[in-house]
Amino acid sequence: EELRLTAALHWFWDRRGYLAEGRARIQTALDAAATVCEPSDTLLRVQAWTLIGGAALAFDQGDQAVVSPLAEESAALFRRLGDEGGLSMALLRLAFAAGAADPQQAGELLAAAQRHARAAGDPWFVGLALFVSAQAMLFGRGDADAARACMDEALPALRTSGDPYLLGHGLSTLGLIELAEGHWTAACTVLEQGLAQVRPLEDTRSIALLAATTADAA
Repeated sequence: EELRLTAALHWFWDRRGYLAEGRARIQTALDAAATVCEPSDTLLRVQAWTLIGGAALAFDQGDQAVVSPLAEESAALFRRLGDEGGLSMALLRLAFAAGAADPQQAGELLAAAQRHARAAGDPWFVGLALFVSAQAMLFGRGDADAARACMDEALPALRTSGDPYLLGHGLSTLGLIELAEGHWTAACTVLEQGLAQVRPLEDTRSIALLAATTADAA
């Protein structure tokens, strides 16, 4: 039960900035799960998502040394379970970890994450994989055209997903693409739309980020 709770709560800890508390709770839950001799598939799936949470919080704290091991363990569990959506998420975390240090590997991981997201058939995973790929194209390669192509496919999936957090950040990414191309009015419009998505969530980190980006564009 504690493992299931921590898997669900990692989003809360991440968005509210309770990173150290979240990581400690996640590690305690993972240690307890490791004592189970014959875990069920349900337990393994929850464990895999908890590992994703641990990787996310570690990344946000800049603890790069542990991000890849956690994400790799999660990916192995998702592969074992045949969980395409979860595997896509784990590969995205590995791509974050590779980042600027190994752009080629990061690109390969992002492409694989997109493939598994599409195989899952869930617009939430598809939209996430594509808008993260768009960010990598824009910030990592400076390729606004490729980033826009990703966002053209991502936005319908993000809207269908019904997740205002993802849609808000996706719109923010599109706004940054508009800025990179010199489309100031369009950028401000899209960034305001993104900010409107996250304001009701009371996610202070996202609101601050999107508000600052919108102000810079104005």
